Amino acid sequence: VDVLGLTNPIAFGRAARVKVLAAELAEQVALPERWQVEVAAMLSQLGAIALPHDLVEKLYYGHVLTEAETAMVARMPALTEQLLAHIPRLETVRELLARLGRPSLLTVSEDTQEDWLRLASGVLRLATDFDALEAQGNAASFAVDTLRGRGERYRQTVLDALARVRG
Repeated sequence: VDVLGLTNPIAFGRAARVKVLAAELAEQVALPERWQVEVAAMLSQLGAIALPHDLVEKLYYGHVLTEAETAMVARMPALTEQLLAHIPRLETVRELLARLGRPSLLTVSEDTQEDWLRLASGVLRLATDFDALEAQGNAASFAVDTLRGRGERYRQTVLDALARVRG
């Protein structure tokens, strides 16, 4: 994470903002073991170390990317996984990061670990999406309303938590 801060302050700043919001949301929904969500948030932008500075700016401020730039951005999760794969005790963090790019399963699972992963990844996804909307210059209230409009992507309890902490 320190390397990310030195090489790409924009990505580091986003990771820090997402971490703060994810921690607040996790507390609001009484998510146990929230440290893993916070670590995943801080590491979520790690793949940006391989991106040119101008591309990171375009990405985070919502500018249109070229096909080549989109392909570079698409490799970020794989690079993050590669960098974290051999670090002990980060299996759950890596799973949360892998789920960040997949559609959410909003139903409650019979398996408590699976349900925790679904809720935790939903918290991380909502924090990331909220930050992206704010980085594009949208007011917090507009960002919350926009995300509520995408309700099929997020658990209602997490959306309600977002409205309480940022609405």
